[in-house]
Amino acid sequence: LAYLPTPENLAELATQVVRGTVAKVEYTCLGYTPWTILSVSVEETLEGEIEPGRMIDVYVFGGYAPLRTVYERQDWAHGTGEITEEDLDTKVVYDTWEGSNTAEEGGEYVFYLVEPDEESDMPSDGYECLSGAFAQLEVESNGDLTGKDYSTGEAVTYTQEEIPLP
Repeated sequence: LAYLPTPENLAELATQVVRGTVAKVEYTCLGYTPWTILSVSVEETLEGEIEPGRMIDVYVFGGYAPLRTVYERQDWAHGTGEITEEDLDTKVVYDTWEGSNTAEEGGEYVFYLVEPDEESDMPSDGYECLSGAFAQLEVESNGDLTGKDYSTGEAVTYTQEEIPLP
């Protein structure tokens, strides 16, 4: 993304807002960037044109990355210290933004999404979640939605009527 999503501008940045259930969680690296790929069965479209019943791939920044990928991305000028070549080739690192949530298989969420831009390494049929903290709201059993406040990391709960929409 060429802009920083915030809770205040989330609704205006999202081109798609969907409610769906996570069927599968996978991890990948696109270039030097780790991503979590959520296969989501769309149950309701709150904004946009994704048809309910469709399975989509939602890319959330962060995930597991090979240690060598993280090392190369960081361009560690200070050296690797105790890290061996074997470590670089066999170990992984979990890399994400502070405060991001990890969606769980079987969980129901509302996702604020955008289509990948042309320069992205992301597949053109995937969707990028604007944030793993506040653009991924978990649907509670009573229908309320819970996310995290961007600045404090504290849980924030919305009713169905309160969620911001474009």
